[in-house]
Amino acid sequence: MAKWDRDDTIIALEAYRNNATSAQIEKVAKIIGKTPASVRMKFGNFIHLDPKAEGNGFDHPSQLDVDIWNEYSRDWSKLKYDAQQAEDRKLHTVQGQNESFVDKVVNSFFK
Repeated sequence: MAKWDRDDTIIALEAYRNNATSAQIEKVAKIIGKTPASVRMKFGNFIHLDPKAEGNGFDHPSQLDVDIWNEYSRDWSKLKYDAQQAEDRKLHTVQGQNESFVDKVVNSFFK
């Protein structure tokens, strides 16, 4: 499985900030090509960085996690737009590779 990139992390952070349900975590995982467990682990990194979170999270978030957190914690209003743009890029990238996968993911968002 590929390493987490900037778009993956932004999408996951938006889901974390919106208290994603298990079903939403599964959708995010499909979009970014990760497992739901991997997305939950990423949430653990965000918990560690989030001063308002209950619990400690994971002690060693990646530098990318720290950079993304710092960027958006200064202006959370920017996150929603950037996460949507990142999702659009992910879906566009996958579209050429596997149309039925994209249709399934997109349709699941609009049900």
